[in-house]
Amino acid sequence: MRSVTFLTAAFFILLSCFAPTAHAEDGPRFRGGVAVQIPGVVYPERAYFTAGLGVRGDLGVQIDDAWAVYAAPEAEFIAPFGVAAGLSLMGEHTWGHVFSAGIGPALYGVLDYAYAGSRVQPGANLRLAVHPVHEVRREGDAAHARRRTALTIFVEGRAGASFYGSGAEPVIMPVLGVGYSAY
Repeated sequence: MRSVTFLTAAFFILLSCFAPTAHAEDGPRFRGGVAVQIPGVVYPERAYFTAGLGVRGDLGVQIDDAWAVYAAPEAEFIAPFGVAAGLSLMGEHTWGHVFSAGIGPALYGVLDYAYAGSRVQPGANLRLAVHPVHEVRREGDAAHARRRTALTIFVEGRAGASFYGSGAEPVIMPVLGVGYSAY
């Protein structure tokens, strides 16, 4: 696990070397967003796959044009008879206002009527996004009063463990989503 953390950190540090430098007016600002997503749920030990439909929000701080930290709460309905709620804490880097990648810890609670039980699923979340349509506006007279809005299309990969009763099993959750971000 340490090697994955180290490689992830090294990857983001290397990519940040190629990022454009921040402008003088580029400063911290509110970051928010909302998205609709289609999560898949895979339990490899049982060879079980299902999918669902959910909503997600982003709430945090855009540190500058390149870096952001935010919380991402979400709620999902999982087929055939399950519901899930969770929270990811994400650090994200954006390149050229078009591509972004984020990583962070996640915790989900699942109530699964199909398997008659509830589960707690801690893990990690990796998010890759593209912002094909975006707009930058200046607001007021302040030098750093900027706001950016964007259509966001993203894929996420979550991996972790699913704890239930006295047992545990690995779980993988691929997610596809589309939403709107303001930062």
